Amino acid sequence: MNTLTGYEAFIRCAMQPGKRPEIARHRPAITISRQTGCGAREIASALAVYLAKQRLTTGAWTVFDNNLIAQVLEDHNLPKHIQSFMPEDQVSEISLLIEDLFNLHPPASDLIKKTNETIVQLISIGHSIVIGRGANLLAAKMPEVLHVRLVAPLEQRITEIERSNNISRRKAKALISAEESGRARYVKKHFGVDVANPLLYHLTINTGLYSRATVVELMGKALQDILQSH
Repeated sequence: MNTLTGYEAFIRCAMQPGKRPEIARHRPAITISRQTGCGAREIASALAVYLAKQRLTTGAWTVFDNNLIAQVLEDHNLPKHIQSFMPEDQVSEISLLIEDLFNLHPPASDLIKKTNETIVQLISIGHSIVIGRGANLLAAKMPEVLHVRLVAPLEQRITEIERSNNISRRKAKALISAEESGRARYVKKHFGVDVANPLLYHLTINTGLYSRATVVELMGKALQDILQSH
């Protein structure tokens, strides 16, 4: 028996009779921008559980992070090895230029377009929590979408990356620097804005000052406020 991926189950549920997504009327969704080491993935997973328990909306919530790129490849019939060229935080501008010149993969602009199309579809269907890749900018005009930025003190994030990746402090610092530079470059190049601009988000939370449960509750209440205002 075939096992559905999280994305496939998400789409199948949304497409059940009487539940067909209304693209013109965007359903509730959440985007999360994050600094490396803030625990965004764990927070997003806890948030999905919280929202289901609170029953602020009908329907299960699904988190899209690393699994998003796999789905982009499937949506657009791209080979799996292309995933290494899907830039957000690891591929340099020089590498992309060389790869495009020698046709080693589809042009980066095509990959970005396809990624954006998948993100917009997920957010339009609703009950999705999308992490990174400028999702907040793609959904900026969708009225029922909450945009959150997660930050934390550098020292705390270094400690978290050391622990979660089982690497040295020096390597943790280098990883944080490389990922954050890449993400900032990605958003600046493709959306023309500073990823750290607080005006791009409904809510900016310092995860170093709150427990995970409190962070989740803050996000849940912010979504509730947005839904009540529309």
